[in-house]
Amino acid sequence: MRIVCPRLCLAAGLSAQTNLQLQIPGGVDILKGNYDPATYAQTNPINQHNLVLAGIQSDVEPDSLYSLLVGLKQFGTRNTGADTTSTTQGIGATRNWILDKFEQYSSRRENRLLTGFFQFDQNICGVGRHKNVVAILPGTDTSNKEILIIEGHFDSRCEGVCDTACYAPGRYIGKDAIIRISDQNGKVLAELPKQVEEGINEILYEHGFGVEGIFLYSLIVDGELIDTKKMVFAY
Repeated sequence: MRIVCPRLCLAAGLSAQTNLQLQIPGGVDILKGNYDPATYAQTNPINQHNLVLAGIQSDVEPDSLYSLLVGLKQFGTRNTGADTTSTTQGIGATRNWILDKFEQYSSRRENRLLTGFFQFDQNICGVGRHKNVVAILPGTDTSNKEILIIEGHFDSRCEGVCDTACYAPGRYIGKDAIIRISDQNGKVLAELPKQVEEGINEILYEHGFGVEGIFLYSLIVDGELIDTKKMVFAY
């Protein structure tokens, strides 16, 4: 049996995908059972199912799972159509980070987990080529043609399916933010500091009596301008 750990499921389904490529050396042959199990054998295999289950339970920790979720937040948008070339933002940086995690897991287990990408062509949000992270754990019995697939999504979605500018929740938690109030000519009237907290963040701003008109307020987090909107004061 081979265990495959991909993120290869999209709403449109596999039927719309073309030019499928498994970017793991020898990966296709392994999925077909054409390999020598001794190449991937454990030095000290555990054959008792109860010990395997106990090991899984003891190795899964809430803190480590939470740290993975926090790690994913740093990349901002993980939309399928987001940036694939940046090393710090977008779905490309995200999948490289996940691949690195898979490789770390493999190195702690005698490099038996084979890692790489599953690449395919499909027009999603204007992007024609995509990659998903995949890993294969070769089994000990090539006569058993069963394949166990474990998958999970790492992409993010906002209200608009192709909204690549919408950040995944939590990216700015704990960051220093400023609400900048200005007039329509760009004159800054006030800057209100706020540390971003999880959930709804509120700031009280007293503009003054007798002042009316259209003004602008901008959200700046960690030195980055996030958005600017208009507000109306009427007296």
